[in-house]
Amino acid sequence: MTNEVKPSLFPLGVICLALFSIIVGLYSKGLFQKAEFSIYDTFVRNQPGTSEVDDRILIVAVNEHDLNNEKLGNWPISDIHLSGVLNALLECHPSVIGLNLYRDRPIIQSQALSNPLDKTLLNNPNIISITKIKTPFMPGIDPPVAHLNHPERVGFNDLPIDTLIDNFMRRGLLYLDDGQTIYHSFALRLVLTYLSGFNIFEKPDPIDSNLLKLGQTTFTPFSADDGAYVNADAKGYQFILDFQGPKTFHTLSFTDILENNYDKNFVKQKIVIIGSTAESLRDIHQTPLEHNWFGVEVHAAIVNQLLRLSLENESLLKTWTNWQELLWISAWCIAGGFLGYFIQSPLRLFPAVISLVIAQAFFNWILFTQGIWILAATPAVCFILTAVIANFYQYHLSLRLAKKALQKSNRQLSEYSRDLEVKVQERTQDLKTKNSELESTIKTLKDTQSQLVMQEKLASLGLLTAGIAHEIKNPLNFITNFALLSVDLVDELDEELEFLKSNISEDNLNGINSVLTDLKTNSKKINEHGKRADTIVKGMLAHSRGKSEQKESININSMLNDYINLVYHGMKARDPDFNLKIEHDFDQDIPKIDVYTQEIGRVFMNIINNACYATLEKSKSNASDFNPTLSLSTKNNPDHVELRIKDNGIGIDPGLKEKIFTPFFSTKPTGEGTGLGMSISYDIITGEHNGTLDFDSRPGEFTEFIITLPKNDKTPPKEDS
Repeated sequence: MTNEVKPSLFPLGVICLALFSIIVGLYSKGLFQKAEFSIYDTFVRNQPGTSEVDDRILIVAVNEHDLNNEKLGNWPISDIHLSGVLNALLECHPSVIGLNLYRDRPIIQSQALSNPLDKTLLNNPNIISITKIKTPFMPGIDPPVAHLNHPERVGFNDLPIDTLIDNFMRRGLLYLDDGQTIYHSFALRLVLTYLSGFNIFEKPDPIDSNLLKLGQTTFTPFSADDGAYVNADAKGYQFILDFQGPKTFHTLSFTDILENNYDKNFVKQKIVIIGSTAESLRDIHQTPLEHNWFGVEVHAAIVNQLLRLSLENESLLKTWTNWQELLWISAWCIAGGFLGYFIQSPLRLFPAVISLVIAQAFFNWILFTQGIWILAATPAVCFILTAVIANFYQYHLSLRLAKKALQKSNRQLSEYSRDLEVKVQERTQDLKTKNSELESTIKTLKDTQSQLVMQEKLASLGLLTAGIAHEIKNPLNFITNFALLSVDLVDELDEELEFLKSNISEDNLNGINSVLTDLKTNSKKINEHGKRADTIVKGMLAHSRGKSEQKESININSMLNDYINLVYHGMKARDPDFNLKIEHDFDQDIPKIDVYTQEIGRVFMNIINNACYATLEKSKSNASDFNPTLSLSTKNNPDHVELRIKDNGIGIDPGLKEKIFTPFFSTKPTGEGTGLGMSISYDIITGEHNGTLDFDSRPGEFTEFIITLPKNDKTPPKEDS
């Protein structure tokens, strides 16, 4: 009975929280870094998929044999011999040569001789030299004299070392910034020169312009607390090395090059890195791998990783954020507490803890092979400690808790009663809420009913408007016709007066002529405004009538071309001085599409007429160098056809954009437009053809209308209402 009773979880939570706080505090001081990096180095050495060789990279090394070669002289190797090696390699046409040897001052055998190295460096932009950045603690080293004015051919070879942990090298550098200048690393300069042959260049990431994007990979810079690092030096633009490249590289010695003891095709189109592999020169770095690397090999490995990231679409090693790491540690802390709490026997607890620690290590390993590095040692320590302490706590307090089991049961029954009462209250409140929602729904239905009635009234009003327009049209025809006839009668009366003016006094004749002139003028005005009213009535009829014709398959390019010619010649007939340059850019791959030909023609007429009017108005107020132009273009898209009609006329005020497709709104002066053309055009395109009609304009510069028509619109024809 005693073993079935569990202690309260609250003290267990306090234990887990206390241990979690202690472990996190120790971790934040960096006390677990060596253990974490020991596991990390093991993962690196055993990761799958490590390549054997990279045929894109060649190392030309100064080895111990070269240092003892009398032909090369003493170390450092003279500029003459170094220039000879560079020229021999250049004859083999490598993509880029990296000189990982300091040459801040000339090394020549005789002051009387000219320095051939300067000429070689100046004449070959694909040679990259090195420099060392000056810091408050170390003096810098300048690049070769020939490269002082060519920073684009220079890269720094500084490498970040984990000096506070174990002096291993696990990170690479892309950029450094001294507050005035941004410097490129030696490896990055080599890779950028090589990738330029693939038309790949460094550019900012389109989402975050502060990040470098090279090829398909965006480089997220290393932060001070990434992975198992704690307050690491994150200056510059760093990234974590994955060491998935080759462990060795193709290598030639200086003696091989100078004695022509190599295959020149072995150098062609490669990234050639010149450096030292002589142990006596002590250019050696410790790495997570089982052997140390020379500096030139380190730069080759960095170049290999940058090439894989930019050309082979691999990813950088990812790490979790501080919050994710804290949650990960807390999860194992809680898991250890629950494991020790529920497994009372220490003999059964030990194998369970070991099994879960192994499982956690295996999980970390699986994530690492997928490119994600998370903490391993810290959560394991937290898990083991909480499991042991929680088990100890549970084992010694179970008897005392058994005595309180009955009291706990009574409290639970009381809590259950209170919970039941709360649930009843919540249910009652829920019913009230639903009743309120039902009342709101009924009100909404009533409002909707009122709206439907109003819409029906508006529809009836539209039919009434169409009928009135039909009725007005006949009287308007009589008005305009009789006004025109009155003008003719005035002209005839004027001719008759020519025969009678000898019998009429001059004053009377002048009065009669004045009256006739006023009558003729009034008749013309009646005719003019009658036509204006007739135009408005026709527009109202067009705006309210339905569609009964069938769609036809037409060549939209040919139709658009026909209407521009029709409108242009109509404008020329009204104004012989009107000239317009017409530009075509028709997509000949557009198939025939189904449209209402008369309605689409009306749209073309309206838009092109407006374009001609805009260019004509601009030509009246601009200098003689203005050339009215109308540009027509079509484009075949996968599911629709796009048409663009653009003029360089007076443009449209941005404040009027929302009103252009409103019935009876016009940008033209009173008497020159009904304000129905664009409204009808919008209804034709969007309502009858399921397309879109939009425009873009800049006052004083241009207006462009964009029409899209679907290719396979199955909308049935509308009937006249």
